[in-house]
Amino acid sequence: MNHLALSFISAILIGLGATLTTDLWALFLKRVFRITSPNYCLVGRCLLYMPKGTFTHSNIASADRIIKE
Repeated sequence: MNHLALSFISAILIGLGATLTTDLWALFLKRVFRITSPNYCLVGRCLLYMPKGTFTHSNIASADRIIKE
């Protein structure tokens, strides 16, 4: 197997492992400590405002939603 294919497979496995670890940690926090998972929709909202030139918000939760079509 060449170096490029091995690097690609390694990157995929590391990404899957990191996602699994994060999801299991969030599940643990939810079940044991009753801590809710973060709302990643707000991260997406912030990123979608960036092309419009808006980089800061006083309250991102109250900013208008942007729907990509």
